[in-house]
Amino acid sequence: FQFVAFTKILLDVLPVFQKLSRFFQIEDFDLSILKPIVSTTATTLQAQKSTSGQNLQEFLNEMNEHPRDDREGESRLYYKGVELANCSKVHLKHFERLKESYLESVRGNLLDRFPSSVLEAVSSFSAIFNPKCYPQSLEDIGSYGISELNFLLQAYSRVVVSERALSDFPLFKRIVFSLSQLSFKDLCVKLVYSNSEMHELFPDFAVLAAIALALPLGSVLAEKISRGRELLKRGRLHRPKDEGLSDLMKIVIDGPAISEFDFALAIEYYESMRESGFIVAQVK
Repeated sequence: FQFVAFTKILLDVLPVFQKLSRFFQIEDFDLSILKPIVSTTATTLQAQKSTSGQNLQEFLNEMNEHPRDDREGESRLYYKGVELANCSKVHLKHFERLKESYLESVRGNLLDRFPSSVLEAVSSFSAIFNPKCYPQSLEDIGSYGISELNFLLQAYSRVVVSERALSDFPLFKRIVFSLSQLSFKDLCVKLVYSNSEMHELFPDFAVLAAIALALPLGSVLAEKISRGRELLKRGRLHRPKDEGLSDLMKIVIDGPAISEFDFALAIEYYESMRESGFIVAQVK
């Protein structure tokens, strides 16, 4: 019984994560829906704890009870003509606890992968740098995005000038509104390029855009933010235009897609440079 019932739980959980997986497979997905889709997934898993999913419920409904000939007052349970072993009221209660424990574990892992602070950061980046999230009317953008910008300015206070960013924000929003045809990535790239007018006009937003382009999602993002703050406190990352950051951003913007990158050739090149002593000299 327990083996069959648990496979039914897995069948109920699988479509929930397939939807989440398809979201991350979109090449230029809309970050603004990350928070609601994670929240919806967590809510669905929570609901399945109390009300069984479709596959498990159908399995429980299709079980047939037949009295035992050898033991009066007892019965056997069958599913599709096959008797289920270890299937009594005690076993059913035990399985119910197992189901709740499993679903809570899966839900907990999901929320650990996407902490609320991370979802807030991703939503804030999307609100500021995704033209498609802006109000449809220019008259409505006056108070738009202020709380999201304050969140980012507080999170990255060591690499931006908050007062200047807040002062530049009204003009920045008007320009972004006029660039409604751009995607989130397109706008960030436009800001990051050092020879662009927007880069010169909005230096703090250029820094935030560079961070947005390099951000991984989930718990890795939380670790990156924590590590970045630690480096800033130690004084190892002094300026937004740090050479290492510039190199990384050039790779993000100009580099090939992962599917097109020749890793074998890169390793061969790296090994040849190491053997020649060039890498050691550069490190020194």
